[in-house]
This record gives sequence, structure tokens and C-alpha cells, in this order.
Amino acid sequence: MDKTAHDLNNALGAVMGFASLARACLRNLVAEMADSSPRVASELASIQSIVDKIAQSADEAHRLVAGTVDTVDLPSAVAADFEAELRIDTRVLVIDDSPSLSVMMTTILRQAGYEVESFTEPTEALQRFTEAPGAFDLVITDAIMPGMSGVELSARIRAVRPDLPVVICTGSHVSGLENDQLPAGIRAIIGKPYRPRELTALVRQVLAAA
Repeated sequence: MDKTAHDLNNALGAVMGFASLARACLRNLVAEMADSSPRVASELASIQSIVDKIAQSADEAHRLVAGTVDTVDLPSAVAADFEAELRIDTRVLVIDDSPSLSVMMTTILRQAGYEVESFTEPTEALQRFTEAPGAFDLVITDAIMPGMSGVELSARIRAVRPDLPVVICTGSHVSGLENDQLPAGIRAIIGKPYRPRELTALVRQVLAAA
């Protein structure tokens, strides 16, 4: 059940994340084309409607599987639109063995103004980190990955940089990853699937507390 929930939340996370990014792009394009080319704007609006339905379906599916993983509880004060959360010269190391989620997370964070390096192999990410331990301000890693778990990766990073905050993403329940008793160095967890604004709000919260 845990693996099924993990895989399902990975898939839903990719759908919800990319749908959110597509909606934002389409919304901007419709506004830009409204005066100069109404016909194109109308066609784009139709596409946006389809994307809206996809996002809504993914959200409904997420609610059906809710409860399989604890999601981070975000204070309303930090639940701002991810598009408005510009951060300059903040460097994030992203690790997720799902290529689609790695790309999605990287896209979300870069649109929010962060510098991002992403990896799908935890051993490669650890090698990159050990080559330049001071090159990052935050690590975001998947919990369950082949070869090395997110908790193990966090411990090995902490051995070099005890001050570097780590956020764990997980699509299923993982023993020892509860918000009230996180291992040393792990500042927060976020459950998959998540919306772009949930991810960037959590990143802002963790960096502010670092």
C-alpha cells in the first residue's frame, strides 16, 4: 500500500504541478492577446479551460487518497502566490528519483526566483554537494529513492554542513518522518502531491527560520 500510495502521489503531483504552471502561463497569454488578437485569445482560453479541468480532476483524486501521508500545515501568512515570491541568489539542491517531479520542482522554484540544481540520483547529488558544500542554501529531497533514502542523504549532508536546512518530500507514510519529531537537520516535510504555492511557501518559511 505504501509503495502504491507513493507512486500515485508522484503521478498526481506531476499532473497538479504542471497543470498549475500551464494555467499561469495561459492566463498571462490570454491577457496579453486579448486586445491584439481576440481570436487567438479565445482559442487559448479554450485550452485553459481544458487544463483547468485536468487540474480539478487531479485535485479531486488527491482528496480521495488524502490521509495516506501527512502534509505540511502552512500558516496563512505564508500561503502567497508562488509567482510573487522572488528570491535572488538563493541556491537550492533538489533530489527526486522521478524525472518528471524533478523537472517540475525545478521549474516551480526557478519561476519563483531561486537558483536550482537538480538530480535524480542521490549519490550524484551527494557528490555534487561534497565538491562544494557551501554552494547551497537549502536541500529538498524525496524520502524514498533507490540506493539512498532522503533521511540517509540528509544525515550525510548534515555531517558536512550541520547548518544546512533540509526539506523532505514524500508520497507515502515513512516512519520517523512526522512533523513533531523530525530527525536532526530536517526542517520540514511536504506531502506529495503539492501545489506550487505550497512548495514555495514552505521554502520561504524554512529559509526564514534558518
